[in-house]
Amino acid sequence: MAIDMAVLLREALDNMDNNTEGEHERTEEKKNENPARVTHRQGLPVGVTLPKGWQERCKIGPENNLWVIENAVSAAGEEELAKYVDHCGTQGKWVELKGRMVMEFTSDGLPSWLDGLMAAFKGAEAWGAASCNHVLINKYPPGGGILPHTDGPAYVPCTVTLSLLQPAFFRLAPRMGCQGSSFSVLLQPRTLVVFSDDIYSQHTHEILPDTDTIPSDCINAPPGTPCLRTGDRVSLTFRHML
Repeated sequence: MAIDMAVLLREALDNMDNNTEGEHERTEEKKNENPARVTHRQGLPVGVTLPKGWQERCKIGPENNLWVIENAVSAAGEEELAKYVDHCGTQGKWVELKGRMVMEFTSDGLPSWLDGLMAAFKGAEAWGAASCNHVLINKYPPGGGILPHTDGPAYVPCTVTLSLLQPAFFRLAPRMGCQGSSFSVLLQPRTLVVFSDDIYSQHTHEILPDTDTIPSDCINAPPGTPCLRTGDRVSLTFRHML
């Protein structure tokens, strides 16, 4: 049965204890500072590169409305984004779930270092006339993944995810009662995956736990080829919440 991750995450966030014992003492200024607005103190917002004609050139798979854009950020940009994520994590934003840690930002607390990414998505009209107002950041340790789920009706039916630091296998399958194909896509570090419309509403998606070889249903890499994840993977997921 598909899982509505928006509901699951909201329950986890609602149950989070904001008065964690053992937290280091902070100055009065730090106590009054909104953690969602704290950014890494050095560097400029990192931008993303969408190649010209990406809607046609980067379409992938047997279904419509799925795009995979490799090298969407530079290696230096990836390193900088990882620093930003780690810095936000030190502010107590992480929520621990099975197989991953997650932090959430909404329109009233989006960090400024995300501006360069969101500007590119706005220019690409990823959400039509809307703009990104919700960002979910996941950190997957080796062996971590996420079960098949849908993003649900709480968002405009388009999801944009930037994958960083380690490879991952993104698997899609038709929901019960829906038509379509099941397949996996290899997401290399710095890859952007975009899915919308039928793929969004009629398919579940998941991140497979670590595997030492490329799965047999992978459509963009030779099945059986060794592919190991040796450290934490970070993903940034951008959506428009209704």
